[in-house]
Amino acid sequence: MARFQFTAEQVENLKSWKNSLSSEKARNWATEEDKAEIETSRILNDKGFIEGQDLTPDKLDELFSHMKWFSANRNLSNLLYRNNAPEEFNRALRNLIHGKESFPERVNGFFRLKGIGIQTLSQFLVAADTRKFPFVTSQTKDALGISSEQDDAALSDAMEIFGIGNPEAFLDRTLDYLRDYVIFQSVKKLLSLEKYTQVNNLLWFEFDKEEEGPEEVMKSYSSVSIENDLRNYLADNISIVERGLVLVKKEFDTGEVGRIDLLCKDKRGDHVVIELKKGRKSDEVVGQTLRYLGWVQKKMGTKARGIIIVNEPDERLEYALSPLRNLIEVKFYKVNFEIKDKPGS
Repeated sequence: MARFQFTAEQVENLKSWKNSLSSEKARNWATEEDKAEIETSRILNDKGFIEGQDLTPDKLDELFSHMKWFSANRNLSNLLYRNNAPEEFNRALRNLIHGKESFPERVNGFFRLKGIGIQTLSQFLVAADTRKFPFVTSQTKDALGISSEQDDAALSDAMEIFGIGNPEAFLDRTLDYLRDYVIFQSVKKLLSLEKYTQVNNLLWFEFDKEEEGPEEVMKSYSSVSIENDLRNYLADNISIVERGLVLVKKEFDTGEVGRIDLLCKDKRGDHVVIELKKGRKSDEVVGQTLRYLGWVQKKMGTKARGIIIVNEPDERLEYALSPLRNLIEVKFYKVNFEIKDKPGS
């Protein structure tokens, strides 16, 4: 018997959110997604690829360009196959989608590549078959409002469904994805939806409506004292960085390895170290963030992850973080300056 259940409120919300799929915005987006789906499925389910013919870098880049219609995932870049070598990446991708091992073993193997997180893995799976594989992102899961008790129940169901007798044989990311597989599958079944892209869309539209993302909110935020004011602004509005974050302390002094810009806790009670790049070299900000994470884990005895907030893409930072994607992520802000003839005009 399934242990995972939505609450009555969650069921009511999901049924009402389904109406968003009939909006003009959703229909237009779905049209483009359908076009992308034809191309991604054609590439990933090609007989030659299944039988061992590797996708060329040009073909992988084409695949990534279509996949971004499902979600604008910054990790979908040539860094994925350059950091893992095209042959290794092709082998792991082929095994993930078409391998003979159990599904958890295939997922586990793909996660062993550099730069692969849950969203990226699930994006490849949904690109291969939008009806079979859930598409999981932190934002859409946040929209569901899943409690820790529900997470535990979903994990128990996943262990039973996928026949996992020894969870220690699998990466935490694998178990987290399988847990979320159960949750997103439950949404699809509850709403009688045909595709997981529809699940993603209705949850994303709801997330976007309820809480503006950092990019939209930051458009209206302006100051000449960027470093201090941005830190102060985020401290006062920490949920725009990630829903559910709670500020522990701004400029948290470790006394040993430096001062953390923003120390927070997430919904699970794990610590989150937030650093602003502030013109520092990529190596410096990554090294400093890692030192903070090590300090928090050792001194506070909790899990910890990092978020680096930058103004624009930085290729050197992408390279520095590519082996650390499941430990440190990058988020972007925008600042608008307005010049007026009169104050308040």
